[in-house]
Amino acid sequence: MKHPRMADALPILAATLTLLAACAAPTTAVPIGTAAMVAVETDAQRQYVIKRQISERERLHRVAWPLLAANAPLCGNDVRPAFGLTVWNLDNVADEFKPVARTDFSLSDRLSVQSVVPGSPSDAAGLRPGDEIVRIGGQTAPRGRNASQEFVDRLTATTADGPVVLEVARQQEPLTIELASAKSCDYGIVLEDGGQINAYADGSNIMVTRGMMRFVESDDELALVIAHELAHNAMGHVDSKQQNAVAGGVGGLLIDLLFAAGGYDTGGAFTDMGMDVGAVSYSVEFEQEADYVGMYFLERAGFGGATVADFWRRMAAEDPGSIDERWSHPTTPERFIMIELAKAEIEQKVQDGVPLVPNRRPE
Repeated sequence: MKHPRMADALPILAATLTLLAACAAPTTAVPIGTAAMVAVETDAQRQYVIKRQISERERLHRVAWPLLAANAPLCGNDVRPAFGLTVWNLDNVADEFKPVARTDFSLSDRLSVQSVVPGSPSDAAGLRPGDEIVRIGGQTAPRGRNASQEFVDRLTATTADGPVVLEVARQQEPLTIELASAKSCDYGIVLEDGGQINAYADGSNIMVTRGMMRFVESDDELALVIAHELAHNAMGHVDSKQQNAVAGGVGGLLIDLLFAAGGYDTGGAFTDMGMDVGAVSYSVEFEQEADYVGMYFLERAGFGGATVADFWRRMAAEDPGSIDERWSHPTTPERFIMIELAKAEIEQKVQDGVPLVPNRRPE
């Protein structure tokens, strides 16, 4: 392909410049800051972002802790020792935030305590945000990349035989702390970026978006969201949905094979369709069960839950279609009514002194 000659392009360039000259421009004298001023404000905003993220994570873990601990007996084999703290170092921070994290939060490759959940073993042991982890059970604490996960793994393994001795530095002063553990449902609690109002479970973790954190109006409502996702994990809904998808896919595969025997290549269309249909089989019922079991989780963890049903009225205001649509989830009116009925059922059990466990269907 021949490149256009400069002489051929000049008329087009001239016409473009003429059109640009005719474009409208602002008419006020806008004050423009210096590059140094912008750099200072950039650091200030990055510092604010880190503080906001720490605050949101602290709230999420603070609300999740009693739910995971109080309901460990209902989580089957998915139970682990937990401590009620989060740790971090410079490798847990995005590259553009590292300078601020280093200067304003004193982060390095060494681990330090980011947050401590009130009422947790870490709180009872006296750990505080900012404590630098020096040694675990007499061994040097991990540093650098993946140190946070290695720290949790070593804590979990060490406390199998009882409390573990931590050596920390608090404002450069050495401290020795004996840290015990508590039984907890073995599901991670993850704060996800994004403004969408959402939370979900994957069988191993519970994810809550920042949009949902802003939407909930109280800790009770946040607990309702976490309890619902905890119920999905504890009741094995993720595995059940996968099994249903596989079963649907097998049925679709048989149809594809029948067509193939007749000389028609479906391209696996019926297999895909069967998996999609199988994946949503009992989806509404799973959601209803998670709402129901979640209400028991709330009560067992000591949350009031007096007005949590109103959460679904506000969800309806965000998504009016959810008032009538019933595809993979119950409608918001159905969820409101179910929660009210579950509250009454639980209150009666409390009055009667009956164990707070969800009712089972007759065999």
